[in-house]
Amino acid sequence: MSLVLIDTSAWIDYLRAGEGPLADILETLLEEDRAALCGVAVTEVRQGLLSHEEEGVLALFETLPYLDSDRADYERAGELLAKLRRQGVTIPAMDGVIAALCQRHRLPLLENDRHFAHIGGLQRIAWREDR
Repeated sequence: MSLVLIDTSAWIDYLRAGEGPLADILETLLEEDRAALCGVAVTEVRQGLLSHEEEGVLALFETLPYLDSDRADYERAGELLAKLRRQGVTIPAMDGVIAALCQRHRLPLLENDRHFAHIGGLQRIAWREDR
């Protein structure tokens, strides 16, 4: 069984809503030890945590496989973002880094952020009916 990188948008949905199709998939990935974490998600999730959530969420994050970004990921992200910009599409730079990490590690992405659909060659976990 391969890992799945979890985007910030999926973590937020899981932590706040706690139910629904995306939360169910993430819960299953956690139970199967297949949910992976990256620095971008740690930073983005942590900035939005309420005080009473910090201890539990950070303890959970400590148990997960962690993917480090390297120079090649940032260069690849720049390429992806530049290509999209030439097509008239702008997405957040950190989402480009997440996509590059997925591509380098050949991992699918669980997300709740439709702009990832613009990134070619990115395997996304289907959970919405519009996929």
